[in-house]
Amino acid sequence: MEFGLCSGDVPTIDELVDRADDELFEKVLCNSHHVLYNTLSDETVSIYELRHRPHSRQLVNKITRLAEASFIVRMLCKDV
Repeated sequence: MEFGLCSGDVPTIDELVDRADDELFEKVLCNSHHVLYNTLSDETVSIYELRHRPHSRQLVNKITRLAEASFIVRMLCKDV
């Protein structure tokens, strides 16, 4: 629904949240001293170069709805 209160080039809330999530996840991946770094799954080594992946971490099993809502699980499984 558009009310014409701002111009069309302003990002939506969904886009802002996605961008913030991506930036935080990148910071967690790059900084081993980040408070969330220890919650990451183990790194995986692939001998194949099939396609670009946003991370080199193992995917985790989403056992419960609560686990699916976890930031780390959501980001690991994003665009899979």
